Amino acid sequence: MTWKEIYQKTHDYYEHYRAVLEGNVRHGDFFKKEVEVDQTRKVLTTGTVHRPPTERKKGLGPQDISYESESLVPTPGPRQK
Repeated sequence: MTWKEIYQKTHDYYEHYRAVLEGNVRHGDFFKKEVEVDQTRKVLTTGTVHRPPTERKKGLGPQDISYESESLVPTPGPRQK
């Protein structure tokens, strides 16, 4: 992977935070983070990540990153003895 590709992937990942950092409340990315913060606050105040069946049926919602992407699977390195 080239430095240009690394930069682009990193830029693309963090770009969606721009609306939050700039306080652009009209941008769709701001709303996404608002929902994420609300979910995090709920976990911290209730002390559990358990969701009732009705909430689980809704799924997790949009994710910042695809954890099923092959590019995220670590390549095994040499084993140390």
